[in-house]
Amino acid sequence: MRTGPSGGPQSNRSDSWRRRKGAGLVARLVASYKDGEGFCFDAGGFRLQLPDGGEGDPEMPRSGDLLLMALALCTMRTLLQHEALGKGAIEALALSLEAEPTASPRRYGEIRVSAEVRHRGLSERQMEMVERVGTRCTISNTLRSPVTIEHAFSFRPPETPKT
Repeated sequence: MRTGPSGGPQSNRSDSWRRRKGAGLVARLVASYKDGEGFCFDAGGFRLQLPDGGEGDPEMPRSGDLLLMALALCTMRTLLQHEALGKGAIEALALSLEAEPTASPRRYGEIRVSAEVRHRGLSERQMEMVERVGTRCTISNTLRSPVTIEHAFSFRPPETPKT
């Protein structure tokens, strides 16, 4: 990984890597941390800034919370954007997610998603479709299958203050 203009990581992958045949563009997120400033995440124009706090800081979501938020958002958007259900068929969605951690290695061993769907006259067939489609968002599919995670690290000394 190279360092980008903001001091955060910048991918050294070429455009050919980011555009796979039949898959479209690869999702891209740039994350950075600076002591005293906190964490910054930039995903194609959406930016999230989190304070400089540890996992126990009550003002900062834990990593697992962010994973569950991603799963919830992915599930809801997949349902709301599914053409076969028709625009406006779902009036409201409420999801409750519970995750049980494992001790070693640290991860979630089980995630339960409960959904309440307030709808405008979905047929029995459409309700079955909601149940099927709601379990097939990108995050669910990723968590359900083996995924390759590739890490690359580069190191450099701290910046020296300009005098």
